[in-house]
Amino acid sequence: MGFGTNTDEMAQVAGVLRTSASEAEPKIKAVETAAGGGAQLGRAHAESAAAYASGLRRLVTAASGFVAATNDFAGRLEKTRGGYQWVENNNTRTVGGK
Repeated sequence: MGFGTNTDEMAQVAGVLRTSASEAEPKIKAVETAAGGGAQLGRAHAESAAAYASGLRRLVTAASGFVAATNDFAGRLEKTRGGYQWVENNNTRTVGGK
């Protein structure tokens, strides 16, 4: 019994990853906007607003990094899929297939 790779599933997963990353981007922008809105909390909350905004900026950085890593992984899956597909096609020709 040998191992197998389903290249169509690899492409499907890459697509789902890219979709998820693109759906996260507008939500990240909303958090980024909120991070700059500390002044709207008023003078009584200025100290808390600074810490709140700092925390939101950290979340934006982390989420943006996650989106970048997710897109990178999707790209790697797509490249790997192409390699597997090439090997499968080459092996099929070698053994006299179609």
